[in-house]
Amino acid sequence: MKHAYWGFRCKTPGCPKFNIVKYIGVHDGRPIYALPEIMPGWCDWGCMGCGNIHRYMRSEMELVLLDQPPPPEFEPWF
Repeated sequence: MKHAYWGFRCKTPGCPKFNIVKYIGVHDGRPIYALPEIMPGWCDWGCMGCGNIHRYMRSEMELVLLDQPPPPEFEPWF
């Protein structure tokens, strides 16, 4: 079973980290998930890999499918 998330790829050259910002839920087979209408248009996000902070626009958010559900301490951005 796959789990769907929204997130950002780090903008630091050479950093491979994909930063998870929102858990969508168990993947139901849809190829596209629509972003919520009510959410910030941008954010400054600190990479959990390299620690650098970059500004991300709503349009830069990407969908990723992972095997594991979010850990209990996960806090979504929106």
